[in-house]
Amino acid sequence: MRRALVVLGIAGALLATAEARAANRRVVVGGREDDAITARVAKELVAMGFEVVRLDVAEGCSRSAVAQRIRDAGAHAATCTDGDAIGVWVIEPSGMRLRDVVVARALDEQERDMAAVRAAEIARASLELVDAEPETAPPPKPAAPPVIAAPRAVDRPVAAPPKEKLSRVPAFVAGAGLSTVMGIDASVAAFSAEAEIGIGRWLAIAPRLDLPIEWHDVQAGSLRVKPGFTGVGAVLPLAHPSAVVVPRLGAGLGVAWIDAESTQTFASQVAPDGSGRFVPVTRSGSDATWSPAAYLSAALSFRIAGPLRMTVDGAFGTTMNRLVVRVQDVDRAYWGAPFGALALRAELLFR
Repeated sequence: MRRALVVLGIAGALLATAEARAANRRVVVGGREDDAITARVAKELVAMGFEVVRLDVAEGCSRSAVAQRIRDAGAHAATCTDGDAIGVWVIEPSGMRLRDVVVARALDEQERDMAAVRAAEIARASLELVDAEPETAPPPKPAAPPVIAAPRAVDRPVAAPPKEKLSRVPAFVAGAGLSTVMGIDASVAAFSAEAEIGIGRWLAIAPRLDLPIEWHDVQAGSLRVKPGFTGVGAVLPLAHPSAVVVPRLGAGLGVAWIDAESTQTFASQVAPDGSGRFVPVTRSGSDATWSPAAYLSAALSFRIAGPLRMTVDGAFGTTMNRLVVRVQDVDRAYWGAPFGALALRAELLFR
């Protein structure tokens, strides 16, 4: 007798525990409002102690529709009746899962009641299995790889990092300004232009032009000259292009020339008007001559702002042949051996 009472007590405790668990579970029961199977499923779940949320199904029993209903109701499981089929869905730790589909194979009322009871039992058993499953512990972290001590610096020579190779020659420089072209018998103002084209880290090719813009009077009123110079040279910068001051050295070959205009006045022996007086007669002419030349150059380039720079440039050279201005077989002026140019130019630097 005492043993029977103990068994009944244990069974009662288990039943009370199951009902307490069921009372904490909410189940969505979906189906048509007038469907007898849906009503019977809801009745069975209520009898088992579950909190039942009855919903009228209009969009069917698809997975997405059932998942939406469970989320909206905050439920742990759901049944959905579609015709004579009842789907049982349960929320597991891994997500929502379709546990079973119960089909009423006959159209009589008894078969439908049995299908409803079976669906309710499957829902209850599935929730109990979920409650009984232990929480899966995360997999252990892999062991850290062993730390291998790096060899000491004294064990092997350490190579020095390579030095950065900085080019001292920009890609292109264009400059223009004014200069003075100087020689033995003539010095004139000129337009000065130079361009530097980088061909390596240390070397640039630089064509230049000193074009005279005025005449120089050698003999007042009778002779004037205008010398000029152009050439192509190699330029070597001695600092990086971004430096505030960049010295440059160069040398090259070119051509020097001189233009001359002469106006000579002679006294005629016989006056054209027959008066016997001497009458002055004016004769004029012009000519030019040139000669190959070689030169050396030196410059200082100053940074103004961004790519804009100002350059003071000087050149010293000599022509292969001295340029001579001769009037009436008389040498009047010499130029070219030696000669020089002093220029002030504004420059734009392109890297």
